Amino acid sequence: MKKYFVFAAVVLLGGVILIGYAMRQRSAEPSVVAPTATTTQIGLEPESAARTYTLGEVRMHDGVASCWAAVNGKVYDLTSFVSKHPGGDQNILNICGKDGTAAFANQHEGDQKPNELLASFYLGDLK
Repeated sequence: MKKYFVFAAVVLLGGVILIGYAMRQRSAEPSVVAPTATTTQIGLEPESAARTYTLGEVRMHDGVASCWAAVNGKVYDLTSFVSKHPGGDQNILNICGKDGTAAFANQHEGDQKPNELLASFYLGDLK
């Protein structure tokens, strides 16, 4: 019986020593941290960096199927709003593919609600 306890103690002590050795070796290894992809590396832009568009790019979206407009130096995708505009779809279609700053200002000057709604369609800045 005494031999059994001695044997068990030796096995247990050996296990503790092996575990301690393995943990020490692991902590001695230089830690390798896998690089993480940044938004630029995976093709996305950071939220703080707005995409920029030329007026030429805006002009390519000049109809009901794809309606972009520039207003006050910003570009908006109004496609989903064309049929929902309270003043009728023609008011939006008139500025599709164009700089609609003057038309928007003439209709909505000083009115906060249209400006807030317009902001929800923001794509980026006009170059």
